[in-house]
Amino acid sequence: MNPIKKILYLLLVSSFGALAVLLLVFLEEIWVYNMVTPLSGTIERWLPSFREYALYGILIAWVAALVWYVLAQWVLKVNKYKESGKRAVWLTLTLVAILPVIIFSVIQSIDSPLQEGFVIPSLMYLLNFIISFYLPTLLFSPSSFKFAPIPAKSIRRWW
Repeated sequence: MNPIKKILYLLLVSSFGALAVLLLVFLEEIWVYNMVTPLSGTIERWLPSFREYALYGILIAWVAALVWYVLAQWVLKVNKYKESGKRAVWLTLTLVAILPVIIFSVIQSIDSPLQEGFVIPSLMYLLNFIISFYLPTLLFSPSSFKFAPIPAKSIRRWW
C-alpha cells in the first residue's frame, strides 16, 4: 500500500469518529429529545448524561478503530492472512468498543429510568459504535487485514 493511501485511510478512519460526534450534536439529541420520556425528572435533566455517555462511547470506539488501523498497518505482520489468526485482535478491539454501549445503557437505565425502557438510548449508543468503529474498520482496514472485520470478505472484494 502506498504511503498516500495509508494516510488517506487513516484520515478516513478518523473522519468517522468526527462524523459520529457531529451526528450526536446535531441529530441524536433532537431525536432523543423528541422520543424519550423520563419517568422521573425532565428531559432537560436527562439529556446531558445521555450526551456525556454517548461522547465517551464515541471516543472509546474511535480510539479502538485507530488502534486497529495502526496495529494492522504498522505493527502486525502477516504472510498469509488465513494462517495469521489476527481476526482475534479485531474481535478483541470490537469487544472493547462495544462494551461502553452495554455499560452506558445499563447505567443510564438505572440512573434515570425512561418510559421507553432503555431501547432508544441503547440504539443511539449502538449507532455511535457502528459509525465510530465498525464502519471504518470494515471499509478501511489495511489491505493485509481487509478481511478481518466480519463480513468484509463479501463487502471488500473489489478493493
